[in-house]
Amino acid sequence: MEKYIVFSNEEETYKKIANIDDEIDTIILDLGDLDINPPFLIYLLKVFRLVKSKNMDIAFISKEVFTAEMNKYFRVFQTLEEYNKIKIFSSFVVKLYIDNSYTRNLLRNLFVTNGFQTKERKEERFLNKEHDSLDKDIYIINFEKYQEEKLEEIQKIKKKNPNSKVILLINKVTAYKALRTVKMGVDSIIEKPINTDEILASVKNLSMQSQLRAENIALNNKIKGLYKNLEKELALANDIQKKLMPPEKINFKGYNIEYIFSPSQKIGGDFCDIFKIDEDKIAVVFADISGHGIPAALLSTMLKAVIHSEFKNYMNIEDLMSLLNERINKIFPMGKFASMFYILLNTKENTISYCKASQEPALLIHDNKVEELQTEGQVLGVFSKEDFPDLVNFEVKTRSFSKDDVILLYTDGITEAVKDDKLYGFERLKENFLKKRNNILALKDTLDTYTLEDDLTLLTIWRDHEDI
Repeated sequence: MEKYIVFSNEEETYKKIANIDDEIDTIILDLGDLDINPPFLIYLLKVFRLVKSKNMDIAFISKEVFTAEMNKYFRVFQTLEEYNKIKIFSSFVVKLYIDNSYTRNLLRNLFVTNGFQTKERKEERFLNKEHDSLDKDIYIINFEKYQEEKLEEIQKIKKKNPNSKVILLINKVTAYKALRTVKMGVDSIIEKPINTDEILASVKNLSMQSQLRAENIALNNKIKGLYKNLEKELALANDIQKKLMPPEKINFKGYNIEYIFSPSQKIGGDFCDIFKIDEDKIAVVFADISGHGIPAALLSTMLKAVIHSEFKNYMNIEDLMSLLNERINKIFPMGKFASMFYILLNTKENTISYCKASQEPALLIHDNKVEELQTEGQVLGVFSKEDFPDLVNFEVKTRSFSKDDVILLYTDGITEAVKDDKLYGFERLKENFLKKRNNILALKDTLDTYTLEDDLTLLTIWRDHEDI
């Protein structure tokens, strides 16, 4: 992150820089048309040291021309526009190992003018050295002499950091040997006499490669960080959603209710709840909200709140389903809806009353056969009875519930599970339900070799075998 500061006076500007937050990595100090005299240059050196002590970079905007020697230490631009144009190169250091002073100065001025930092050394200074080998170091090495020794140093650089860039300056005599250095990781070879446009283009290209790599790494790290945070948030949301669900096992006057809730994305839109109506009656609500993940989970929470606030006011099942349809139609976003299966258990009469709102039919094992509990009923929230009075209706049926009977409620997560491009399917579900009966964990185990594409919720209801 950058911080732009306009110079006011020495003391105030120094304090501003000293108090800058650590999140800033580059300071742009606009000097305007101030005279860069020797005393002021000493002040700039003081500022430079302060910035470096804070592990930051600094660039100066100045209408006054800095000398070539000053440009060796300071990054100076005449306008902010110029800085913005070439700032991508400002963090790169071109390290010139060239004996010829004319060539060295020519290249130094070329790169400084284009925003690069430079360091110039004689060629022997390249030898027997512990190199920085930083990601943004670009080594330009004259390859006419000390060839074997330089090859050793290049290997050291690349071994320490393969992302450091190396350019060799060659002549026709050294061309063949230089070409072999590509295997060592040399990034570019330029033949003399040097074409300034060619070498500048090569350095800029290598800089862009390094910059893109650094940005990709930073972006990946940011994504990983966001993913970790999201995982934590989803884990918390999963915990909250589970706490909003009823106990996984309930016994009410000899009637057992047990369920498994397994969302496809840690949290989901499958929903079940259990309500005590009176001393003899208990209701089971089993619903599937359209969609997956966080939006579906939020809508399922809204549905739970609506049911909790209204179920005692609407003891008639048909009236309750009609009310839920109208409320969902008004509060759910466009295109969102819910399917539902509602069962009222009467433990005194040993009967069940049920209503299906476009949910998968409940399955009932009775006399060792699997039956489907079907009723007429529309998906909740799509059509309002005010607008479609003849279309919206909910049928309620009642039947006895024997001691050996077992009910299974399920969402389409099980029937739409996939293995070898084949669905688990409805018939397989009925077959396995008949085998496993109220053993809901064993029923879930039949999915072990299948891939779940959707949230999965299974709920079973059965009676104790002693008299109740």
